[in-house]
Amino acid sequence: MTPTPMRDPRYTATYVCAKVRPRIATCSYGNEDLDVYDAPDSPTRPLIVFVHGGAWRAERKEQHSALAIRIRDLTGCPVAVLDYRLTKGENGLKHPGHAKDVLDALRFLTAWPDGAPFDATRLYLIGHSAGAHILTSIFLDAAASFTPLPADNDYLRPEHSLLRAVRGIAIASGIYDLEKLIATFPEYDKRFVKAAFREPYEFWNTTRYPLHGEAHPHRWHVIHSTGDTLVDSAQSEAIFAHLKRLYAERQWDEARVTKDWDTLSSGHHYVALPQFAQLIADWVTNDMSVY
Repeated sequence: MTPTPMRDPRYTATYVCAKVRPRIATCSYGNEDLDVYDAPDSPTRPLIVFVHGGAWRAERKEQHSALAIRIRDLTGCPVAVLDYRLTKGENGLKHPGHAKDVLDALRFLTAWPDGAPFDATRLYLIGHSAGAHILTSIFLDAAASFTPLPADNDYLRPEHSLLRAVRGIAIASGIYDLEKLIATFPEYDKRFVKAAFREPYEFWNTTRYPLHGEAHPHRWHVIHSTGDTLVDSAQSEAIFAHLKRLYAERQWDEARVTKDWDTLSSGHHYVALPQFAQLIADWVTNDMSVY
C-alpha cells in the first residue's frame, strides 16, 4: 500500500500511514510512530488506544502487539499502540515531553481524514505504569499545578473535541504521586525519577490535579494487581479516591469511577497476560452495551 500523507488541520506536522502487514497500519506522527490493528467492520467501531509503561525510559510498541491482537479479537474493535520519546542516557528529555508525544498522537487519531479505520469520535484509552501517569497528566488539568503558568507553556491542554471523544480511561498499576513513590521505594529516585522529572516533584503528582474546565464525565477504571511488587497499591488507592472526589465536586455520577484490584494477581508486567486483555475487553464491551 502506498503511504498516505495526512495533515492535521490544527498543526503543521504531516503524518504518513502505510499498511505494513494485513490489518496493521503503521503511522508516523510528530516525533514517533503508532500501530493500528484494524478489525472487521472497524470503521464503525470505537478505537482502543494503549499507552505503554517502562518508567519513561523503556518499552516500545512492538512489545505489545500480542496484547493489541487479543483485545481486538475479544472486542471486535481496532486497537492502536503508541510509541513516545523515552528518557535515554543524556538526551535530557523530561516530563511532560513524553506526555506531549501521546497528546500529539491522540490529536492525530481524532483528526484522521475520511476513511479512518475506526470511529474517531469514540476512544477508549489504556495506560499502564508510566503510561497511566501520562494519561492522568493529559486528562486531568496539569496546568493548574503551576502558579503562574510557565513562560514556555510547558503543560498539557487537550482540545474540547478530544475530551468529548474519550469514552473511558483505564489506568493500570500507575504512578500518580512521585513523592509517595520515592518514600516507599527510595531507590527509584536515582533509578528513573530524577532523569525523567524536574524538581520539585510535587508539580507532577496527578493526585493534585483538578478536572479540566471542559472535561466530560467519561469512565475511569483503576486497575491494580495484588501481586505487583514494583508499584504499590497506595498509588492506585490515591488516584481512585482523588477521581471520586473530583466527580463528587462536579456532582457527576461517581459510579463512573470504578476499580478492580482483585482480578489480577501477577507481577507488574501483567499486561502481557491474557487475563489483562480479558479484563480490558470486559470493561470496554460493558460500557459499549450501556452507552
